[in-house]
Amino acid sequence: MRKSDYDRNYMKNNCRVYRLQLNKEKDKDIIEYLDSLDNVNGEIKEVLRMRAKHVRAINMIKKNAE
Repeated sequence: MRKSDYDRNYMKNNCRVYRLQLNKEKDKDIIEYLDSLDNVNGEIKEVLRMRAKHVRAINMIKKNAE
């Protein structure tokens, strides 16, 4: 198997791509922040994991309060 075929198969079976579109005017603050980072992908994953943990905790509290 050629490396390009292997890479394509790996991506198809193990990865998911999400696209983010930002407006140059309305989202200027976000664009400037992301442009300042060395690892945009890592930062986005870290922020999403923190948010998901927060939401799960809130949902658990709500569920226990019922």
